[in-house]
Amino acid sequence: MKPGKLLSLLAIVVAVPLVLSSSGSSAAQSGFRAVAGSQAQDFAPPPDMRLSRSIRLDALGLTYERYDQYLGGAQVLGGEITVYRDSQGDAVLVLGSHYPGIDQSNSVAVRPARAAEAAARDTGNRGS
Repeated sequence: MKPGKLLSLLAIVVAVPLVLSSSGSSAAQSGFRAVAGSQAQDFAPPPDMRLSRSIRLDALGLTYERYDQYLGGAQVLGGEITVYRDSQGDAVLVLGSHYPGIDQSNSVAVRPARAAEAAARDTGNRGS
């Protein structure tokens, strides 16, 4: 990778933690990570992350990959990792947040008849 391209990507790494820290959450608490070089090459997305986008950035000779974190079928708010890969497919920059060890702490249980009543009330449809 050309030095200018790497410097541009590293500028992103430097800027992102400053934005996170201004909101009051520290990198350690948020699960934030930013790695480049050999550390990035060893990165593998955690099993609860799903690839949501992949875009070729031909002008930079890179591919942008966006991974979103899921807990079961629900997307984890803020659990997003971006990976930049070079033309050989090696990761050169990884940044984003992953929240390990989270548990689903809420549940909703509604009987079918009660759900039908609420739907009819909200839509004005009393059936045929």
